[in-house]
Amino acid sequence: MITKPASLLFLLSLIYQIGALALSTPKSPPIRHTIDTIPSEYKKGLTTHIVKSSVDGHPLTVYSVADPSLTAAPLLLLHGRTWSSLPVYNLPGSSTMRGFPSQVTPYMLDFRGFGLTPPDDACTVSPEKCAMDCRDVLRWIASRHSSSLGLDGGGMDDDCNPVTPSLLGWSQGAMVAQLTAQMYSKDINKLVLFGSLYDRDYIYKRQPIFSEEVGCSVIQNTEEATLEDFTIEDSISREVAFKFSKACLETDPFKAKWEKKKENKHERETPWKDFLI
Repeated sequence: MITKPASLLFLLSLIYQIGALALSTPKSPPIRHTIDTIPSEYKKGLTTHIVKSSVDGHPLTVYSVADPSLTAAPLLLLHGRTWSSLPVYNLPGSSTMRGFPSQVTPYMLDFRGFGLTPPDDACTVSPEKCAMDCRDVLRWIASRHSSSLGLDGGGMDDDCNPVTPSLLGWSQGAMVAQLTAQMYSKDINKLVLFGSLYDRDYIYKRQPIFSEEVGCSVIQNTEEATLEDFTIEDSISREVAFKFSKACLETDPFKAKWEKKKENKHERETPWKDFLI
């Protein structure tokens, strides 16, 4: 017969073993679109590039216009918290990417778990992780333009070098752009923050010590979620809103999981006067 203390010890041991097994379970990133399965209309006029992260080798999807001028000023665009670059910056019929003047060569980056950039083994995305990936893409762009001009060093050591890319971020992407500027200011020429969510007084919730999730959770995006940002009456026509909604669901069927949002508040001060437009 098992005594009560022995039963309690057995139960605690069993709980510990189950917890250890859950933590050791390999994480499998959710299945996402490949380049071949995203409808071609969303990639119209674009060329897709793969840039490897210098931290862990993770493939990052970058887009450029199909016939970019490598002598024009490079500009990297960052999307927001929920939707990837294609619906935000290359919506059929109203493409921002293909609307820039000839003096600018635009690029777009999909953060990890968005669009055509697969999620990593952690299945999460965080501001600092995005900033490090952004740095690698900025340096890739600078190197690409430098090579076309016969320059060495990618333009990172010369504040006046015309091949150093500028950076534009929208919404949460503006937070990442600001953080990138704080961490890697030498890699940026000019900085544009559009619709930033930054609030110096906002207190972010602490990360939970324990999580009930095991592996990579897959949360389906919905039509309602694609339309929830259009809160101002008549700010967008019904036709365009639903066109955007359709594009979002076809390019981002699953929701990316943000964590460590307190990283949005980097301790270092940004030398805004050096590159804010």
